[in-house]
Amino acid sequence: MSTEAVRPAIESEITFNEAPASANLRMRSPDGVVVQFTIRDAKLSTVFERVKTTIEYLSKQGWKPADGMAKSVAAGDGEVKMCPIHNVPMERREGKYGAYWSHKVEETPAFPKGWCNGKVKS
Repeated sequence: MSTEAVRPAIESEITFNEAPASANLRMRSPDGVVVQFTIRDAKLSTVFERVKTTIEYLSKQGWKPADGMAKSVAAGDGEVKMCPIHNVPMERREGKYGAYWSHKVEETPAFPKGWCNGKVKS
């Protein structure tokens, strides 16, 4: 059997499906190595959630955003602000005095209520 006769059958079986939503995340390891992560899914909302989870996990391991990573990113449903202290995405919330940005953290003396608004307390 010739290779020409086999090739069409093999090529017709190979499919590459690209996820409709993806995001790239560049982080610097504690050793200084810049790594680019690509996160893909069928739904954009799932990609955003996975990016948030990945950033939170890597930040706890001592990773930092790579040079040039934006402090806020335009998203399809609004703006996502990054915490300058923890380098994780913050969520926009409505409070008694209007809108503000924050994210959940472990309760410590610096964050006694378990929330960070991205501002360093003196």
